[in-house]
This record gives sequence, C-alpha cells and structure tokens, in this order.
Amino acid sequence: MPDSADPALAALLDGCWRALEAGAEGADHSFHVMVLATSGLNGRARARSVILRGVSQEERQVVFYSDARSPKIAELERDPRAALLFYNPAEGVQLRLEGFAGLLLDEEEEERAWRSASRYSRRVYLQSAPPGERAEAPTSGLPQEMGDGEPSEEALLPARENFRVLRFQLFKLDWLKLSRDGQRRALWSWDEEGRLESAWLMP
Repeated sequence: MPDSADPALAALLDGCWRALEAGAEGADHSFHVMVLATSGLNGRARARSVILRGVSQEERQVVFYSDARSPKIAELERDPRAALLFYNPAEGVQLRLEGFAGLLLDEEEEERAWRSASRYSRRVYLQSAPPGERAEAPTSGLPQEMGDGEPSEEALLPARENFRVLRFQLFKLDWLKLSRDGQRRALWSWDEEGRLESAWLMP
C-alpha cells in the first residue's frame, strides 16, 4: 500500500472519526443508526440496524448496546467477526468497518452506560420475550401498564439484567464518496501491532 503518511489520506481519516463521533453524540446525525452484520448460528449472513452509542479514535472502537437475549449476542460469542455500515445520504458518503465485536466485561463501565442512557431508551429492555420471538399480534413487547410514558427507575429494575454493552474493535475502514463527477474511495487498515496502512482505491 502507499505511504500511510499521505496528508490527504490522514486528513480524510480524521474526518471519518469526527463524523462517527458526531453520529454517537447526535440522534439527528445520519451515522447515529448503523447496520451491524454478523454470521448467524446457521452460517448465513445476518444484518440489523443498531444505534451508535460511543466512539474512541484512540482505541479504534465503536460502542453499541443490545438486549442480552438477542440472537446477535450468541452469534458474536461464536464468531466475533463483524462489519458495520454507515451512510450519509446528504453527503453521499459510505463507511464500511470490519473488525471484531464482543461484550464489555467491565461491570462498572456497563453500569455507567446503563445510567447514562435515558429512561425512555432503557424501557425497551423490559420487553417480556427475547427479540425475534414470535408474537400473536403486533406488539412492543412492553408490559401493558407501561404505556407510552417514561418509566421510573424502580420500574426499570427488571430491565437491567437484559442490558448489555458491546465493543467493536475495527481493523479496517473503507470510505466511499458517491458523486456524479466520479466516485472516490480510500482504505485504512491496521495490523495486529496497530500499524496503519492506507491507500486510495479504485471505486
């Protein structure tokens, strides 16, 4: 690959991290919702939308939450290889990240993540059955007495055991810019020692 010191590539990579950080911080940002792809227990590809909750450029990590009963937990425990897809339609920018994802094992940090989330967003972990389980009719899965309001901390106590934090450690980031004047594409990859290589690619 070409020299990773290419200033244009370095500036572009920094811009990618800034965009990811903006996605984690703002619900209105197009990167706030990303697609997580995993290998299913049956060997077939699986993909779903998840919310971007945190980004660390220094550690090359992306954070998201999940219900502990979700199939993706078992999938990632069996095969931690995963990919993330982001798309900004206003700018015509796509980011594809490849890496490994797994559960956060630090209980104190998980508790801080739980407390930092709004009570309204935490209410989804109160659903009575695992995600993807069949239902007799359209349902939120939440207790009937919950209604549409924000639950109290006491009402959320049963939900805590269903809450999990996952970290995605990336080793490859692929940037694509869509344009009528011609696409542009770049790739950054890190080896096991954290050494970075970068290159412009044919779109």
